[in-house]
Amino acid sequence: ALVSKVGIEHVASVRRAMEENPENVGTKVLLRLFMIAPSTLALFSFSDEKPIENPENSMGLKKQGKRLMQGLVEVLKPYPNLEKSTPVCKKIAESHAQYGVEPEYLDFLGAALET
Repeated sequence: ALVSKVGIEHVASVRRAMEENPENVGTKVLLRLFMIAPSTLALFSFSDEKPIENPENSMGLKKQGKRLMQGLVEVLKPYPNLEKSTPVCKKIAESHAQYGVEPEYLDFLGAALET
């Protein structure tokens, strides 16, 4: 699962921060993802910017962080009835598969979201 039940409750509780400052929150989540699973960095077009070494200067990282948070907010809209998010999740999964995102990477993202 992307996020455990406790994690879902945590993510839902920080939804407001995701909505108010998606770039900042998303950048922090992506940096945690890269620390947990460094190989995931290569999936991003900004990987040559070395965002872990210099995150404040990576516009690509900030842009992707914002998009991540906007996507999660969309998935969380029907909370606590997350089964209603299935169509959105399928659309996201299909679009990410073309970039080489494997299902197990979602576990890494879940861990980055929970910390």
